[in-house]
Amino acid sequence: MIGRLAYNAACAASLLTEREEALVWLERAVEEGFDDAKHLQKDPDLSNVRSLPGYAALEQRVIAAEAKQYEAADPVLRDELLKRMEEDQAARSALVASNFQDEAAKAKMMDVDARNTTWLKGVIAKHGWPGSALVGRRGTFAAWLLVQHADQDVAFQSEVLPMLEKAVAQGEGSAKDLAYLTDRVLVNTGKPQRYATQLEEVDGKMVPKALEAPEKVNERRAAVGLDTLEEYIAAFERMKAAATQQKP
Repeated sequence: MIGRLAYNAACAASLLTEREEALVWLERAVEEGFDDAKHLQKDPDLSNVRSLPGYAALEQRVIAAEAKQYEAADPVLRDELLKRMEEDQAARSALVASNFQDEAAKAKMMDVDARNTTWLKGVIAKHGWPGSALVGRRGTFAAWLLVQHADQDVAFQSEVLPMLEKAVAQGEGSAKDLAYLTDRVLVNTGKPQRYATQLEEVDGKMVPKALEAPEKVNERRAAVGLDTLEEYIAAFERMKAAATQQKP
């Protein structure tokens, strides 16, 4: 998640012609695991930074990292997961583009989520949790994202949680993804979250939803490889500010 946030910050800085800052954010994104080379290479938002010294090396790092993400024992299942993740993201992008006002886009997103949830239940019934050995790291990330967005079926999210915990213990899943799903389940069942991954806007500022033992949150975040809560919020605030500056 931080990798994607940093990437978005790089795009925002690039669009504002803050080229050097954009490159710094892009390097941060790569360090945090951003590995979508295909998107990086065609994204028009980064046209202002591609000629800068250092960009080419970052692109090569992303290409190498991306290749490793697709190694899978079941490439057919991997590709289906990736296709469904793209549909998930497209539906959300359409809703965001409408500033969350388009009811048709909202209904479309919910329909996509419901169909993906039903399909993924069948996959898990047959294979168990689709770990990285079976579908590659990119595929298992896609599976996690579909579960993360299965908010219409909290019981399913709760059932998957121990499966993902086991996968992480076996090196077949991401501790960061587990932290996000843990918080999602806790928030969706009316309980305080642990890692402060679920934020909301209060009086114009991003703050974590109800949180257990707030004084220890950064210890818990560090244990799973997440940045501090302050850095996490700062990334959100920076993106929000950049988006505001881009509005006519």
